[in-house]
Amino acid sequence: LRAVTVGRLWDEGKNVAILRNLHSAIPIAVAGETRSPGDPAPSGMREGTHEDGIEYLGILDRAEINALLQTSTIYVATSRYEPFGLAPVEAALAGCAIVANDIPSLREVWGDAAVYYTRDDQRSLRAALAGLAADPASLRHFAGKAKLRATQRFLMPRMTSEYLDLYRSLKRTPAVAHA
Repeated sequence: LRAVTVGRLWDEGKNVAILRNLHSAIPIAVAGETRSPGDPAPSGMREGTHEDGIEYLGILDRAEINALLQTSTIYVATSRYEPFGLAPVEAALAGCAIVANDIPSLREVWGDAAVYYTRDDQRSLRAALAGLAADPASLRHFAGKAKLRATQRFLMPRMTSEYLDLYRSLKRTPAVAHA
């Protein structure tokens, strides 16, 4: 049992700092850049360090990220704002349950296929992770729902088809003259 998140650790919008001092019921692997260009890494968030059940992995290549997702059970989507979020989709396709910050865009993307924690609330996040860790059936349920939602909505053939349908409909729509 392991949770994972991927992103720019230094980016306040990614909100990875919420994981610090979380005291999670399960270990958490964090992959991504630990510092912004030209800035030192925040204390404790250096590649290769461990802190309170969190392992900071640093920047991984595509194969390493795929392997990390394949060997994890939960993806933690911590972003404070996110227009879409490709990493959670990749995690869902790899079989991870999604635990997400309760923001409108993540609700739109994941619907009832994710477990949400109260927006930016560390205590609520800890409870969500502990709940899934304590209930293997619920963990499998949410992993299955996330994978189904990702395969039904976000695979390239469907998205390509929908974009082509949209473009065709726009081509058929007469232009409106503006005064």
